Amino acid sequence: MKWLILSSVVLVAVEAAAQVPDRVPIPATRFHEVMDATFKQVEADYAVTWDRDTSAGVLVASKISRDETPRLFQAPSAVLVERAAAALNTSVEGAEAGIVVTPLSLFGVDTGPHVWTASVASLEGGRTRVTTGYVFQDSHRPGSYAALGFQFQGCDFDQKKQDKLKKELATYEGYFREVCEVLVPALPEPAASTRGNISWHDARIACGHEAEPSLPPGQIAKVYTLAFSATSISKALEHGRESLPSGDAARTELERRASAVSGQLERLEKFSPPSADDCIEDESLKAAIIRYSQKHGTTKFGVQLQYEAFPMRFGFNPDLAEGEETPEKELPRGEWAKIGMRADYETRLCGFSVQAGVGAERGRKELADDILWSLTPTASVSRVLTVVGDKGVGGKSLLVKNDGTLQPHLVGGLLLTSNIALQKAEGQVSPLNDFQATLYVDFRFTENLQARLGVPLKGENVEREATDAAPVKRDVQWSVPVFVTTVLKL
Repeated sequence: MKWLILSSVVLVAVEAAAQVPDRVPIPATRFHEVMDATFKQVEADYAVTWDRDTSAGVLVASKISRDETPRLFQAPSAVLVERAAAALNTSVEGAEAGIVVTPLSLFGVDTGPHVWTASVASLEGGRTRVTTGYVFQDSHRPGSYAALGFQFQGCDFDQKKQDKLKKELATYEGYFREVCEVLVPALPEPAASTRGNISWHDARIACGHEAEPSLPPGQIAKVYTLAFSATSISKALEHGRESLPSGDAARTELERRASAVSGQLERLEKFSPPSADDCIEDESLKAAIIRYSQKHGTTKFGVQLQYEAFPMRFGFNPDLAEGEETPEKELPRGEWAKIGMRADYETRLCGFSVQAGVGAERGRKELADDILWSLTPTASVSRVLTVVGDKGVGGKSLLVKNDGTLQPHLVGGLLLTSNIALQKAEGQVSPLNDFQATLYVDFRFTENLQARLGVPLKGENVEREATDAAPVKRDVQWSVPVFVTTVLKL
């Protein structure tokens, strides 16, 4: 019985030894050297001057360069004019109901200034409109906090932050030793001329398996921080896997060691040092970026494909005369009504917005009408008239508050839309199918709530039916409302 128990203990010990690869110990002080280098690097980041005009250098704002910040430049601006059927419009204006989505955003994909949109809308008369479009927005990126108006030398790296960083760094010692003693010694050395050779040497130097080389005068030495060490080891592992064929004994051993410390390496890769701009709130940064983009201008270009279909109708047909088998007009069965494409361009600067676009479409108003081509040019100009709300420094009202939200404000503008026939219908005199010029003032409470006072001048091509005395005739009929119209948008 004793021999059985002893044999079992020996078997378990052998299996455990087989699971833990051989180690090559690193110098006892190596992690503390990496820890000190990391601490000094963070301390230097906090101490650097942020003023663009200072010869000591510029700290490019880390928050500005992070992946999540560029989307702030896509924030809806208060000076945009709502445009019917414009490719840049992200609403379903003119629709009784509808939805607009950015498909890639639904899956968590950040496309930056490139936006793909899709929409489905129910229009007057039962029509259905389906669109898909692409919008590109370009805005000048600030290179530093000084450019955004933050005039200070940097955030304080106080004793509390220092103690917190030292405590956090100490928790990584075990992960660092495991990776350096188990994985790094098994990394194959790439040829000197390959791109993986530098990462291989950096990984070995970071772990203390190799001494740092002597550098010629004037050349800056690398700083082996914890983040840099983890990145170097990961790159060296990637190059090692690429250099060894699958099934090779060395590749098998490398994978065995990598698997044994995969969790530790992942923890090292996730280490993120504190940011020297951590005293700036995200809301304040968002507000500053929006103000910066408004001051320096933004441009937007969009293209859109559009498809409209008639509704499907059944039952009684009033155009079927009593005793007749064929109606004068058939009921629609979901046939296509219109297809089109358009492009729009917009520029905004200091409260002004100018937009122009043109589209081409082929379609018909009624199922029995001829299918004809037409152009749909649009143009608009608008300006922020006044801001109603809290005042900023110097008593000046700010359109964007410090928390990044818009203040109530008035916007005045002129909107022009038209539809010009490339192919005239029977009896049509003027090539103008539709035209509208609207002079308006918007009171915008928030980004999503506004009231519009506008005076529209409308021109519509109307038809006079044919008689025995005269043929069919189509010409433009103009109208102006007696009272100013009010539109509330949500």
